[in-house]
Amino acid sequence: MPFLSAIWRRLGEGLHPARCVGCGMSGTFLCDRCAAEAKPSEPRCPSCAELGWPGVCARCAVRRPAFDSATVACRYMGAARDAVHALKYRHVRAIAPTLAGHMAVAVRQRRVSADAIVPMPVHAKRLRDRGYNQAALLADALGALLGLPVLAGALVRVQSGRSQVKAPGHAARWANVAYDFEPGADGTAGMRLLLVDDVLTTGSTMSAAAWALKRGGAVEVAAVAFAREER
Repeated sequence: MPFLSAIWRRLGEGLHPARCVGCGMSGTFLCDRCAAEAKPSEPRCPSCAELGWPGVCARCAVRRPAFDSATVACRYMGAARDAVHALKYRHVRAIAPTLAGHMAVAVRQRRVSADAIVPMPVHAKRLRDRGYNQAALLADALGALLGLPVLAGALVRVQSGRSQVKAPGHAARWANVAYDFEPGADGTAGMRLLLVDDVLTTGSTMSAAAWALKRGGAVEVAAVAFAREER
């Protein structure tokens, strides 16, 4: 029964001891050494954080994403990938503040300034199935670390997520999600925002979300993710 499954899942969430997902060291879910092994290398495109570009990458030179910059804490590999899976698929919610701590370091290093934080929303059906939004957990923890308010209602996902695998090419991926988001009830007019998610892949989904925030009046949107999937 779904109700009983939810109960057992919530009980399981409280039984995870703080051990590094990479090396097993106690006291933290992701130790500094394992995080350092997945640290983003340089140079990177300042617009989308794609590896290997000392300036704006070829794709962004043709069409910039709607967000103004991209900051990531790790590459989506090794222990960093395991940490995302623990949060997203194994329901280890307690790992979120650890990941947000690494994100806060990256934001400070890049000197990204903002007035508020907005989590990437999930569709209502996905939220019901999983029971929580992992991006919202990261945003809440990051907001506490940076001293910024979190506007959980600034953005609404009006279409359920569709597979990007079946949408070859950047233009097709953008078209796949372009109208998936709408501005929400929390006003963002004139604000500089950090748009937070767990993983940045092609950037198309976060770009669509940033576009919606700018339609709502935001003047600047910086994408911030825990990990960047290299392509």
